[in-house]
Amino acid sequence: MAIVGGSLAGLSLASRLARAGVAVGLWEERARLGGFAWRAPGLLLSPLGEHPSRLAASLGEPVARAMLRFVQKNHGLLAERGSFEACGSIHLAAMDGEDGDVERCLELLPRLGVPVEAVQPRWGSQGFGPGYALPGDGRVDGPALVQALAAEARQAGGLLRAGSPVLELGHDQEGPWLQDEQGRVRVETVVFAGGAEQARLERFFADSLHPVRHQWLLTEETAVELPRAPILGQHQHSLWSEERGRVLAGGARYVSLEMESGQTDDARIEPRIDHVLRANLGRFFPRFAELSIDYAWTAIAAHSCDGLPLIGPLPGRARLLALTGMHGQEYSLAFAAAEAIAAGLLGVPGPELPRLFQPTRLV
Repeated sequence: MAIVGGSLAGLSLASRLARAGVAVGLWEERARLGGFAWRAPGLLLSPLGEHPSRLAASLGEPVARAMLRFVQKNHGLLAERGSFEACGSIHLAAMDGEDGDVERCLELLPRLGVPVEAVQPRWGSQGFGPGYALPGDGRVDGPALVQALAAEARQAGGLLRAGSPVLELGHDQEGPWLQDEQGRVRVETVVFAGGAEQARLERFFADSLHPVRHQWLLTEETAVELPRAPILGQHQHSLWSEERGRVLAGGARYVSLEMESGQTDDARIEPRIDHVLRANLGRFFPRFAELSIDYAWTAIAAHSCDGLPLIGPLPGRARLLALTGMHGQEYSLAFAAAEAIAAGLLGVPGPELPRLFQPTRLV
C-alpha cells in the first residue's frame, strides 16, 4: 500500500492501516510531515465553509444531512483519541443579508440532527448581526496530532518517507508501481493524499484540484477575554483566542484576485488580505484596534474544482484512490475520510461516505 502525500489525512490512513497489519509506505516530498494541517489552526467545524442552509438549498437536505453526519463522525473519532476540545463554534452574521442565513440555520439544523443554539453578539464586538452556536464543534492541537499519528504509524511498522518525492507512477501487467530517488517500488494500491502538485503524477487531478493560499495573523498578548470557541462570519472570516490571551484572525481571501487560487508560495503574505485582517480587528472589536501583530503566515490547501473533497477510487481505476481536496477543512474531514478509505480496503464497516465526496461525481 502506497500513500502519496503526508497530509493529516495521509498520516491518519497510514496509522490506521499499519495498526491493522497492512504493509504501508507513505511518501512526502517536503521535509516535514503534516502539510496544511501543520500550519493551519486546528478548528473542527461542522459547516464546510458555508452556512448549512446554503448547502441544503443547493444540494438538498438529504445531501446536507449526510455531509454533516460525516463531519460529526470525524469529530467523534478525534474525541475517542482524546485529541478533541469540545469548545463549540460561534457563527455570526457579518455581511449584508446574512441574518437570513442565521434564521434558516436555526430552523434547519435540528432537522439535520445537529445541536444548535441561538446567540447574540457580545464580547465588546460591533457590526455583527445575530448568530448561532454549534456546541459539537471544537479544536485540536494540530502539530501534536500530526506527530502522534506519525509515531503511531511508525511504531506499527509503517514506513514514512519525509523529504522523498515520488518521481513517477506507472502501471503494467503486474499492477501499479512508483519511482522515488531510491528506485522503483511495486505496490498494490496507491492513495493520493497530497495537494494539487499530484497532477504531475496523475492527470485526473489536473482539472479537479488547484492550490489555494490561506492567510492568518496573531496579535500580541492582551488581557481582554474572548470565548474559547472561534467566532466565524461568512467567507471564512474568523477570529478566536489563543493561549496567553493572543488573538488569531484569518480569512478575507475574497479581497485578493482569484481568491488566492493558483498561489503556491506559502512564504508570501498577500498585502491586501493582511490589510483587511488587521482592519477587521478594529472594525468588529474596537478594543483590538491598537494591538500589535506578532506575526502573519500562510499555508497552501488543495481545493477541488467544485469545493467538495475527493475521497475514494478514481473513475475506472479501483487501485488508485483519492484522499484529498479538503479545501482548508482537513481537520473537519480527514479522520473520517481516512477511516472510510481504510474500511473499504480492509473490508470492514466504516463511515458512510457521502456520494458527492466521491471522485466519480466528476465524470
